Amino acid sequence: MKKITLSLCVLLFTSVQAQISNVVPNSQSTADAGVSDMQRWSAFANPAALCSAEVPEAGISFENRYMLSELSTKSLDFALPLKYLTTGLSASHFGFATYHEILVGVSFARDFSSHFSFGVAFNYFSTYFAESSRYSGILFPQIGLQTRLTPSIHLGFSVFNPFQSHIVYEQNIKRLPSVFSLGGSYFFSDALVLRIQADKEVSSNYRFACGIEYTMLEKLQVKAGIEDVGFIIPNLGFGVLTGKLRLDLNAGLHPLLGLVSSAAVRYSFHSR
Repeated sequence: MKKITLSLCVLLFTSVQAQISNVVPNSQSTADAGVSDMQRWSAFANPAALCSAEVPEAGISFENRYMLSELSTKSLDFALPLKYLTTGLSASHFGFATYHEILVGVSFARDFSSHFSFGVAFNYFSTYFAESSRYSGILFPQIGLQTRLTPSIHLGFSVFNPFQSHIVYEQNIKRLPSVFSLGGSYFFSDALVLRIQADKEVSSNYRFACGIEYTMLEKLQVKAGIEDVGFIIPNLGFGVLTGKLRLDLNAGLHPLLGLVSSAAVRYSFHSR
């Protein structure tokens, strides 16, 4: 009975979720509007944002959906800036014993004159079904761009799985989403930024997101936003920043399914 319940939960979740696959964690930007965020990199978000890592840094995050442990995503990442480019490693896990998804990636990004950055990630996505007792996987790219039009206006673009790759196992097909994301950030001041983003999965509806972030005393960040995925989802969050450590807590309330919450910790190996 428990397996049936879990299966129904997963089916319901995948039928009403936003565009990106379950295993991909949300970015730590407000309302997951991080495609133009040039201040921090989140695992499997825009790979061009890797250029924000000025020193070696590592992060871990945990995301839970609708108060069900089986709908949790755990992820970790590591960024290493080199002379000519920045490299990143990331891994994420979603699911439970009888069904889970694993995503691992290697990313490369380069900043050109501090005005334009380009990044590419090579991701390997695999699924496990207890019925077949084996993993099935596929390799696909993710491409990202970010640019500073002015000191106050930043733009970002990312495409996840541009070639619509999918996994074939036995008589079944696991379709991976192909998601195109475009967004912008507007800085009213160094402490106040507005972010907007639109996502389009090729066979799904648009997702729109808008969020605002305010930093107080250079240490505490307050975040609020909304998402439109056919339903309006309000979002709240806050962040704590120190010389080497950053903590982000975010929460969104789906009107039908309930609370989506996430926590992330990021550590820089040298003070910025």
